[in-house]
Amino acid sequence: MKRSLTAYIFCTIIVSNTYAQNIDGDMWASTYNDALQCNIPAICNEEHNDISRATCRIYVNGQELGTGTLVNNTALDRKPYVLTSAHILSDLPSESNTISEDNITFLFGYEEPTCSGIICNHEIQKIKGATIIAYDKRADMALLLMSESPSVACRPYWAGWSINTSPIGPYTCFHHPKGDAKKVSVTENITPNCTNDLYDNNYYEENFWRVNGFYSGLVEKGSSGSALTDNDGRIIGALTGGNAANCDIIDALIEYYWMLGKAWNATDEDNGERFITLAEALAPDGSGTTSLDGLDFVTSDSRECKQFKSYTNDSDVQEASKTFSSTLSQLRQAIDIEADSIEIWSMRFATYDATCSNVATIAMGIASDEDAEPTFANSQRAIYLTKVIDSDSKEYERYENILEFNFDEPIKISTNDAYVYVKVENLQDEEYVTPAFVASDNVINEAQWLIGSAWKANTGFAAMIDIIYSELKSDNQSQNPGDNGTVTNFSPSTHHNDITYRKTTDGILIESEGLRTIKIYDIEGHLISTCNAEGESLYFIDFNDLYSGIYIINAVATDGTSRSMKTIITH
Repeated sequence: MKRSLTAYIFCTIIVSNTYAQNIDGDMWASTYNDALQCNIPAICNEEHNDISRATCRIYVNGQELGTGTLVNNTALDRKPYVLTSAHILSDLPSESNTISEDNITFLFGYEEPTCSGIICNHEIQKIKGATIIAYDKRADMALLLMSESPSVACRPYWAGWSINTSPIGPYTCFHHPKGDAKKVSVTENITPNCTNDLYDNNYYEENFWRVNGFYSGLVEKGSSGSALTDNDGRIIGALTGGNAANCDIIDALIEYYWMLGKAWNATDEDNGERFITLAEALAPDGSGTTSLDGLDFVTSDSRECKQFKSYTNDSDVQEASKTFSSTLSQLRQAIDIEADSIEIWSMRFATYDATCSNVATIAMGIASDEDAEPTFANSQRAIYLTKVIDSDSKEYERYENILEFNFDEPIKISTNDAYVYVKVENLQDEEYVTPAFVASDNVINEAQWLIGSAWKANTGFAAMIDIIYSELKSDNQSQNPGDNGTVTNFSPSTHHNDITYRKTTDGILIESEGLRTIKIYDIEGHLISTCNAEGESLYFIDFNDLYSGIYIINAVATDGTSRSMKTIITH
């Protein structure tokens, strides 16, 4: 059945302002660009994007900044648990375990949308209020239950965990240094069972991981509570603190993370009866589980969450040759997702400029083919991207206005001939809304305007459209690891489903029944090369084509199966 939407469009697109202002009572915006410049934007690490989506900024008692991580439990019930460090909570509530909405705020999605880090994303969801579930001051451990779960639009991910004291690296930490937009740091050198002698906080002895320097990024005040994850993307601890941050010696900085395995059964000696243990909260089935994979927000019959874009972050945004007006109200665009069937959770549409009153309405929908009636989304919110004008004075200019449209329940469609629709109505004379366009040499992605009763191509240009979706399994596909509530993360093993890696003296041979794409990343997550394998069963990576270093190789099969491996190349 066709659904409908009536919502107000945001019409003020280009404005000059500063971030140093309250937004809904929180000073989160004033922290942008406060962190040291050697910090690396979280989006630069594509391999562990799921852990990034689990990471949130925590604002306590109007002043204390910290970081937390949405964490999974063996009930797989997506309970909104956030793991963090006890010291960021300051003083415990005297009687109740509840932290009021006025005293704690969680921010999801505060990050730069491009690896260059020159644009800040307002794609924020704010959750206020929590209950303390597990707590031990001497272990510096705290587990909080938020008052609600993050919305589907934020693509939440519940991180897995491991109480293993001999994990495999490299080890990754997503965090909000000084409350800034989300960053990522990576190390390969940690020592278990250490005593944190940098602080006089009466911490348990031999209770900490010691990070012996980073090779990418660092941590600062505000990073406290951020999760340390192993090579499989499982939480093994959270940050207490360490040396003063210094970009000149990141490889020599000492940082301490409390160990999940050591804090697993810990209870606060002064308040033990008030709280349960991490073991009771995260492994409520009593099975003695020592590790658990992460859990995406998608349903159990879906694969992992994905994002389709009709443009890249580096696209040259342009004004459309035509614009929505009182006489031109509809635009559509085909999508070419490489999947037979998907379920769509959310869609986004970028505007370039507009002048209109609040009488105007905008709707965004999806149809399985060009002759079908579109199904329109149920809710709308605005996302703003801003461009740095002067980072010292914190002056920014509105860069894009993105409207996001969400479905109450995901819409399942076939993607062979699917179209996204945008409809703007009730514009008055001389009012307009101009889409943001990018050049396109793909006829499939060209936008089309409804002129009279016919659809006419906007030749050479595509509207800026994002789709958040998950690929559905066909009837003849077997269950994949990651279904039924678990997500298979990056692992050093060399075989997964029908993708096999074989390392030789000269390179790596990748075998599969059919390969779609091969991507190579450096250890900081920067994409080095992409190859379209066009369904071939063999692909060879020649080490002579790459400099010495550590690389991540990601192969995607034609059935959507994905597998990554790390390799070290020396010449």
